[in-house]
Amino acid sequence: MKKIFLTIATAALAASISFGQDLAEAFQVAQEANEAWTSKNYTQALAGFQKAISIVEACEEQGGEQGKELIGQCKNAIPSIAKSIGIEKVNAGDFTAAIEAFNNAKALADKYGADDVAAEIEGIIETVNESAQKAKGKQLFEDAEALYQEGKLDEALDAFKIARENGFEEAAKRIITICVKKANNLYTEGKFTDAVDAAKEVFLNPDASEQIKTAATGIIAGCCQKQVAANKLTDAGKYFNVLSELDSDNAKLGQLAYAIGATYFKGKNTAQAKTWLTKALKDPKVAANAKQILGLIK
Repeated sequence: MKKIFLTIATAALAASISFGQDLAEAFQVAQEANEAWTSKNYTQALAGFQKAISIVEACEEQGGEQGKELIGQCKNAIPSIAKSIGIEKVNAGDFTAAIEAFNNAKALADKYGADDVAAEIEGIIETVNESAQKAKGKQLFEDAEALYQEGKLDEALDAFKIARENGFEEAAKRIITICVKKANNLYTEGKFTDAVDAAKEVFLNPDASEQIKTAATGIIAGCCQKQVAANKLTDAGKYFNVLSELDSDNAKLGQLAYAIGATYFKGKNTAQAKTWLTKALKDPKVAANAKQILGLIK
């Protein structure tokens, strides 16, 4: 690129003699654009080279050979300059503007036949898109974390889910933590169905540890026990089934089944009592008692 601009002053003089002031202006604009490029003022450089091209193209016969050479060299410079604008945006952390700039650079490279630059820009765009996605996910995570620290669990949970959907995998751990905390709070407030639903969300995340899962199933079991004590056996049965589906080997299942069955028996609902007490026979801790009650059912 430097070749043209080392000779641009003499070329401009020759142009002014041969083709008039317009072509001389084009060379001067190109000279100023080159200086802007050297100073890394890429936006000014790009605009200057494009202006130089438009001036020459408006000249009669495009300024002869000198004008055509200037157009060719400006076109060679433009794609690389446009690419540099995109790189500046990346370095500034403005990925949205960077993608826009790189797309513009790719279009210019295609327009002027700079296939090598176009191929390079395609690779850059892919990389920048990935970086932009990560940056977006990180920002979403930070916003969600602020909500969590403020104790806004519902809003934080939704925000962490959005962060995870945008590729920020660390959000998954926070989602698990919030689900357990939310479930525990709801349990304390006596909102058992909501508590069970919150606890269930833990199992939707493959990264949930066994310790966290145990905490979640403990809350579900607690909800079941509370409903048995309140003689709300339909809800207790629903929670039991949720627990059974999530953790079929849970040590509390037999005792819960016995509690539900025994309570049904006290209420003289022998059909339901038989169903639940039969489930309890699998647990040696309550099997004998369950068998004894079953013996009383005709």
